[in-house]
Amino acid sequence: MQFLVTVALGTLCLLAAGCPDMAASSVPTTCARVGDKCKLPSGPLGVCQQTDCAEGSGPCFVCQPQH
Repeated sequence: MQFLVTVALGTLCLLAAGCPDMAASSVPTTCARVGDKCKLPSGPLGVCQQTDCAEGSGPCFVCQPQH
């Protein structure tokens, strides 16, 4: 019986960890630093990269697709 409970709990943990909707819901759509995770307008996750911006406006970042 203990084996079945262990297997059931292990399966539950794997299913919860593999759910992309849970992880993606807390990812911001705007970037603050290079390397941060971000959510693209079309939905998939991306990574923040520095981009050119107007002179004197400070660092600018854009969310780039990972693939």
